[in-house]
Amino acid sequence: MDGKDSNQLDTELQRRKEGTTAVEQQRDERKGSEEKEQQEFRSFMENALLRNDFHNCQFKFVADTDDLAVMLRTVVNASLNDDGTVVYLTNKETGKRVDFNAAVEAMVLKFPDVVDQRFLAPGQRSIIAIAKGEKVNPHEIYRDDFKTPREKALAIQRLGLDAWSRMKQSRPAEPAKRMPANPSLMTRSDWFAHTVSERATLISKMVAMGLDVERTMAQILRRK
Repeated sequence: MDGKDSNQLDTELQRRKEGTTAVEQQRDERKGSEEKEQQEFRSFMENALLRNDFHNCQFKFVADTDDLAVMLRTVVNASLNDDGTVVYLTNKETGKRVDFNAAVEAMVLKFPDVVDQRFLAPGQRSIIAIAKGEKVNPHEIYRDDFKTPREKALAIQRLGLDAWSRMKQSRPAEPAKRMPANPSLMTRSDWFAHTVSERATLISKMVAMGLDVERTMAQILRRK
């Protein structure tokens, strides 16, 4: 091999090396970007758990924050945006803002095992059972158990339109729970034993008592 061929070979090897380095750099940049996005979602979910976002949902979750973040991203295909005041979800395809409660609802229907079934009301048990594909007795569930169009559509899809049409409209009323005199002394179990509407009443009571709702809720959820 003469000097000219040797130089060409060295040049080609150097070019390939540089190309490989560029590919590896792009891969590392993508990995870093994905890790950053995952960390942002994790922070978002942690903040949501401490705020009222999840408290106002009708379910309590057994999955940890990391798993919830992954599942929420899977369902809504969303990215995070910050308008300087609040962090919110945006659909990557449409660019439209995603309603957090609607996203959580979709996540629950797709991944029903994330819900802690110890704290489910009878109507909620109907939703989770159907989402999990379990057999249910149409005579023991009611149309009003399914609050949103997505839940109703799932019930009709799984049970059939005939069963839906024969289903009674409303569940018999349960005896009202005794509301605590001082909601700030509640435990996590106490909180999730109440319905969504009862929780709203408790939050209103906290406001009337001059309590910091966010701080009070964080204290309640830390208590076993």
